[in-house]
Amino acid sequence: MMGCKLNFTTLKDSVFIYLSLRLFTEGVEEFLIQPTAWYYIIKYLGESELFLGLTMASFSAGALLFSPILGALDLKFRSPKMIALFCCCASFIGNLLYTIPVSGYFALFGRFLCGVGTAADGIACAVLATGTTIENRAKAYLYLEGLYCFGTICGPTLGSALIFEVNIYGWKINKGNSPGFILTFIWLTLLLYTLLLPRDLTENAESDRSVIEVESDGDYEVSDETSEKIVEEVEEDSDESGAPLPPMVLCLYYQVFLSFFVYTAISFYVPLLMKFHLGLGLKFVKLIYLNSTLFTSILFFSTHFILQYISEQLLLFLSVFSQLMPLLITFYFGLFWNNATSVNESYLLLCSMLILGSIFINTPLVSSLLSRITPAKKASFYQSLTYTAMHLGFCSSRLVAGATFAKMPMTFASAAMAFCWLFGLTWLGYEYRNYRLVLNEI
Repeated sequence: MMGCKLNFTTLKDSVFIYLSLRLFTEGVEEFLIQPTAWYYIIKYLGESELFLGLTMASFSAGALLFSPILGALDLKFRSPKMIALFCCCASFIGNLLYTIPVSGYFALFGRFLCGVGTAADGIACAVLATGTTIENRAKAYLYLEGLYCFGTICGPTLGSALIFEVNIYGWKINKGNSPGFILTFIWLTLLLYTLLLPRDLTENAESDRSVIEVESDGDYEVSDETSEKIVEEVEEDSDESGAPLPPMVLCLYYQVFLSFFVYTAISFYVPLLMKFHLGLGLKFVKLIYLNSTLFTSILFFSTHFILQYISEQLLLFLSVFSQLMPLLITFYFGLFWNNATSVNESYLLLCSMLILGSIFINTPLVSSLLSRITPAKKASFYQSLTYTAMHLGFCSSRLVAGATFAKMPMTFASAAMAFCWLFGLTWLGYEYRNYRLVLNEI
């Protein structure tokens, strides 16, 4: 029987679809808001670049504070549905507050609540890990992150097409806060969907209802016997207790933190450089984001084939190494800040964003490596820390970028990021052999 379904999980159809929709929506949200945030915060509300940085950082601050808390609560109470409901409510209310153009503080607190809403990502990865065998977890994480990346593609596109202005009984919606208005209804729909989910999200699906069969090496169909075998393998994996050496785990968290720190800082500078140095408008900023995420999606689709020839840790090393070029380009703009700039230099910014897109494969690679070298019973805790590291990078980077948009500050910030990048690359190279030895023993 020809199949077109995925064989990496035994979760119920409704849960699998929910995880897919949630990751896609969060990709849309981050990149629907970011390209227009500078217009809404600076031009419409009249706030400063520093306040813009604080507003964007508040999203990551919310996720940073609540990701480990929710991970620990799920580890203790095993209630992923209640956590998912709480986070959907936070995202709904947060986007609603963001669209109220009375004061910049509404946007600030709204983005913080949206960050609290996204803190459930680690729980989602833990649910996925519970219903997935060790061999297929890389594929599973790449699938979910691929949906997130697809959302980032739709974000700038929808942001360009769905810009509108309307006055609803004094509630002014403009092209700066209209993305938040759209996201309010999207999260309301997800909230209602979450109410319909089974109480136990990790409950195994019946084999004849599974949406996760796939043609791998040939025609393949999950039977009752195969489904039971997968469950037994997951349970056997859950009984493993050997914890890895702490430096190995810390190194992975550092790579996630640094990757998103570099990406967020440079992507924060790009719209401001396009507007205030190259004199280009909002539509050109959106085109850069669109091309970047389109390239990233192609990379995601090809990652599955790349991993057939090289290991996950080698691909992670190459992805981290590629960050050097965007750092050099940012350093160039800081160094020649006062020199006359040409519109042709926008291609340097485009090149920088294209290369930076490769960092989005780091999170699924790290999640896959962690799921194989850490106890599966503590998956929610370890995966939540991955998202904590990611949002720590988001939060700290936006604060730094918002305060360093000037000649010398941006030059020094670029040099500091390059030093941290070199340290991370050296550390990853040192731990590379240890990863290989541990993974070979599994």
